[in-house]
Amino acid sequence: MDRAKHQAARRWVSAVNHWGQLGTWAFHACRDPQKVIEEIKGIMNSDGQSLSELKVGAGADTAISSNA
Repeated sequence: MDRAKHQAARRWVSAVNHWGQLGTWAFHACRDPQKVIEEIKGIMNSDGQSLSELKVGAGADTAISSNA
């Protein structure tokens, strides 16, 4: 089931990024809630972007938006 959810999330992120009106989004599944902030910072630093919006969903799936 996680595989299907992750695939759907990646398709959604791709569509949002293609549309281009909501900044740049990425999908990342974090399995350890204690590390979610650390992982988000790592993702943002690797892209050289600043964090502008964070949405954390149920089950520790994370969507990140950057309007950079």
